[in-house]
Amino acid sequence: MHREIQPISILVHFENVMYRGEQDHSFDAVYGPREKDGEVRPFYNPQTGEVNLDVAEHWKQYDISLYLQKNWSRLKNDLDHKIRISVGNEDTYGLNLPVHLLQDEMEKLNATITFAYYPGTHFTVTTAAYRHDQDKWLEDKYQEWLAKK
Repeated sequence: MHREIQPISILVHFENVMYRGEQDHSFDAVYGPREKDGEVRPFYNPQTGEVNLDVAEHWKQYDISLYLQKNWSRLKNDLDHKIRISVGNEDTYGLNLPVHLLQDEMEKLNATITFAYYPGTHFTVTTAAYRHDQDKWLEDKYQEWLAKK
């Protein structure tokens, strides 16, 4: 499965249209470490695209895949059969790629997590089929919960 992800220059341009940026800037603000003066250390250099490896290491504490892998034996009873992750096969930011990696890792742990892949990008994935499957999954989970009461 090969697909071209938006070039960094295009994404940086989108980020800089608005003062203080957009999605990447918000990720930096929420997950990034701070400099001594309080400024956020960015994940990557917007001019070169070079990733700041120290910042990437810092972000690992927020990585849901690493967290689930490390803690699945403790979380399994509470979360098995209760998670559904859906994504577009042509996600604008390439988010479908780490979802496939997460699926592979969770299958190795015999986790029962529903992974659903749909046609579309980050912004066009929410189709009628997507909404139908999502609603059906939620309804099924609700009925399972009612049956246990």
